[in-house]
Amino acid sequence: MTLQVTPIFCSAEKCFSCLAADSRTQCCAVINPLPGTVDAVNAAVAAGSLIFEWILATGSDHKGRAAAARLTADHICARTAGPEGAGFRVDLDDDHCVRLGHLHGRVALNGDHASYIFDGRIFAGCPVSAHSTVGREDPLNRLSDDCTVLLHHPVDESEPRETCQRTLGELRSSPPIVI
Repeated sequence: MTLQVTPIFCSAEKCFSCLAADSRTQCCAVINPLPGTVDAVNAAVAAGSLIFEWILATGSDHKGRAAAARLTADHICARTAGPEGAGFRVDLDDDHCVRLGHLHGRVALNGDHASYIFDGRIFAGCPVSAHSTVGREDPLNRLSDDCTVLLHHPVDESEPRETCQRTLGELRSSPPIVI
């Protein structure tokens, strides 16, 4: 695996943005942009000499669009994408392929929310989206139970840093979360 992932916590939102980078090409994407993480994302991009390719949203909220606008102003080559109607440049369809450097990712739509699968990791907006994504058929057996699932919204807000990640096996064996 060549995907390097840096979760960036936004204390104001109690949510995460993730910076994902292909270590071979130094191309990167921010998944779930938040206004409170823009400076940290920019610092990580500069520190790693990364090439900003994508800003990927998992839902359609105005905070994500505001953060994306700030990031594209700083990184003119970054493309923005999200679920249809989210207000980003590219509307993604279910099973759409998103390329990050040499890595090919896949989009899994659940209504108006998207999850992204890159290099054996799933980036989901919330546990509900994650359950929908892990419940899908995986005909190529690309996702094993020890696969990492990174959540935008922590499962337990009292310990946000520890709860942004779960394994695929943990999510498959836990009951679906109903809102």
